[in-house]
Amino acid sequence: MVHFGVTMAVSRKIRREMQKTGTQQKPSLPQKKAKPGAPAKKRTSPLQFFREVKAELQRVSWPDRNDLVSSTAMVLTAVLFVTGIVYVIDLVFSQAATLLTK
Repeated sequence: MVHFGVTMAVSRKIRREMQKTGTQQKPSLPQKKAKPGAPAKKRTSPLQFFREVKAELQRVSWPDRNDLVSSTAMVLTAVLFVTGIVYVIDLVFSQAATLLTK
């Protein structure tokens, strides 16, 4: 929908409502209101944030050296295998392209 030369993305629900009312402007959407009696959200200070990050990282179960080495070896093996497959496919396609262009 174009309004004043600007393209606007409008959801189906809003578009139907606009067609019903015959208006060209988007209807105002309801604003989220805080629940009565709910405490206002406070921003966390950077110091508190880093304290929480440190506490969370202490709860992480870190792998031991053997697990880390075996996982790394598996990843490197998989990467080399996929690289080999892509290399072979590239060779096949480049040879096919060379034969087709002669």
